Parts: sequence; structure tokens; C-alpha cells
Amino acid sequence: MSFYMDTPKLTLITKKDSKDIKQLELGKSYVIGRTDQSDIILKNDYISRTHVEIFSDKGAFWIKDLGSKNGTFIDSKKVSEYPQELKNRTRIELGKGKNKTVLMFIEEDGTLDDTFEDSFTGTHIVKHFSLDSDSRDVYVNGKLLPVLPKREFDIFELLYQNEGKVCKKDDIAKKGWPDRVEGDVSDGEIHQYIKLIRQLLAKYLDQPFNEDIKKYIVTFKSVGYRFNNREI
Repeated sequence: MSFYMDTPKLTLITKKDSKDIKQLELGKSYVIGRTDQSDIILKNDYISRTHVEIFSDKGAFWIKDLGSKNGTFIDSKKVSEYPQELKNRTRIELGKGKNKTVLMFIEEDGTLDDTFEDSFTGTHIVKHFSLDSDSRDVYVNGKLLPVLPKREFDIFELLYQNEGKVCKKDDIAKKGWPDRVEGDVSDGEIHQYIKLIRQLLAKYLDQPFNEDIKKYIVTFKSVGYRFNNREI
């Protein structure tokens, strides 16, 4: 379950360099479609009259397709009528090909970076990792990993959920060692578990454990670590 500290945003891209931003409110639902009765109206013949719905429940935002003709896709996977939770920086495609409309769900304040701009302009971005917090499953290139030890999973979950942002060492300590008092987790302990996670990533990506693997979890000296879930 996710709880949003900032006001989530839905950023709509209809053409390059054209961005419309819709502030989303907890407790409300938004039907997106071509009809004038939609909450978010998209004048695109390839969008169904009522194409997709985004709604909030239990402190999180969810998306479900409303039986659209051309489909709704997240990371190239088709969204069904069963609700799927939206994560920070989720890229949503309504339809496929050159006539698609692209949305981006943004949890935190700030502007879009080149990760989204690349995806809009058509550059193929490979995301190697996916994680399910409820089942505690981790997938690499679609393959389910053996169950991760609790601490490794908890730390990786924090990094994964904050993809593209630097996770401070204090936050990593709270996540990995919740029973320890603040300030009682050393930088060395945190680094050791980051190293273990990097080794796991290298193993299941079938890559050597060298400097290249560190590009997936980047060290910011004296600050923390940032997770990159894309081809590098």
C-alpha cells in the first residue's frame, strides 16, 4: 500500500513539448476518454469514449481499462479491467503506435526528466526489474527470483519505489533495521547490504560483478544510493 506525501500528478503528453498536468485528489475517480462527459477529455479518434479510469482507494491510486478498443498499456503490458496500482513515475500508453497518447503518473513534486522524454520520443527503455510488495516477489527480465532475505528485500523495495531519486542513508537504515535506534546503523553495515543486493542483481542479470553493475545502484558519497531501473 502506498501513501502519498505530495499531491500526485497525471502529466498528459499529446505531442512533443506539449504537457498538460492534472492534479489528482485522494477520494476521487477520473474517467479518461473521448466523450465530453469524461473527467479528462482526450480528443483523439484512437481513444475510446470511456477508455480508462484512475481512482483512489486505501491511500493509493489505481488504474483499470474500461473495455477500450485500442487498449491501455503500462511498460508494454496490457492493463485489464482488474485494477492495477500506480507507482511513482508510471508511464501509461492509451493505444499503440504513432497515434497513442502517453500519460505519466508522478507522485513527487518536480519536473519530468529525460527518462520520460526518451520514452515519449520513442527511445526503447528496457526496465529489468519489477517488484511486488504484497507478495514480496522480485522479477529480473520477467523471471521470478528466489525469495530474498527480509533485509535485502526491504532495502531493495525502498530503492525500487524511489527509482531515480537518492535514498538517504538514514531512510535505508530505518527500512532495513527498524528495530535499531536512530543513528545506530553504521555506513559500513548499509554498504555491506547494498553490496549484497548488487551481487544478486549481477547474478540474475548474468553480468559480472564489476563497476558496471554499480550503475544500477549508484553511490552518492555521504548521502545515500539511487536505483536505476533501465538499460545502461
